[in-house]
Amino acid sequence: MTERSPTVLAIAGTDPTGSAGIMVDVKTISALGGYALTAVTAVIAQNSQRVSERLPVSAEMIAAQLEAVREAMPIDAIKIGLLPSGESVQAVSAFLAQMKQSVPIVLDPVLQASTLQNLADGSVSCMMKEQIFPYVRLVTPNLSEAAQLLKNVVARTRDEMVWQAQALQKLGITNVLLKGGHLSVENVSSDLLLTEDGTVRWYEAERIVTSHGRGTGCTLASALAFFLIDRAMQDAVELAKSYVTRTLRTADRLQLVAERGPLNHFNHLMR
Repeated sequence: MTERSPTVLAIAGTDPTGSAGIMVDVKTISALGGYALTAVTAVIAQNSQRVSERLPVSAEMIAAQLEAVREAMPIDAIKIGLLPSGESVQAVSAFLAQMKQSVPIVLDPVLQASTLQNLADGSVSCMMKEQIFPYVRLVTPNLSEAAQLLKNVVARTRDEMVWQAQALQKLGITNVLLKGGHLSVENVSSDLLLTEDGTVRWYEAERIVTSHGRGTGCTLASALAFFLIDRAMQDAVELAKSYVTRTLRTADRLQLVAERGPLNHFNHLMR
């Protein structure tokens, strides 16, 4: 790490329950020992049951937030989550184009809430491929998000996951981490990492049985951005997945809601 506090800029939408989005990004980065910088792209009224309101932030305000961060703070890594509109994609793309230093950028291509309600406009997936993908070191879609980006069916086998990861790479992404948590393999969660040299590596872990798992994708992407500051890709994935596993295993201890609750990001502080 750098001698000062390492920083990660999180660009994402909100969740008033603190279970997803930019609130989870801040928790993750802080729990791992980093300093979180933020730019809000949308204000979302949501909880574990539904999305009731969605208010995209204007492109001008997104750009102003990003510029305020850049002129005052060092940026060591960037995590991008929800980009709700074509205008937000353009604002973030313009910011990335003006970055003077090369930093790891992780894209979690959020298109829907966990309740399956749309959070992004229909044009966003196509615009991300053209305007965000060229800057990104790693993209972390789940199976549904990969299918939407590729305009294909959801992968149902490991072979189909490999094909879809390769197809995403051909769109301009250097590295792809395709999350197979929803693949119908009993008791096993399989994620696929396809690196820029074409190497395929599987990360398999026992499926954790818990009624609390909101914000898993946000947590993983933020942890990856943090670890990629000074670690190789495969090492960063190992460390990030290990952290997510700990937050899942201890999520029940928060006892905040009966089901579909948040992860336990600061589990190391609990007695």
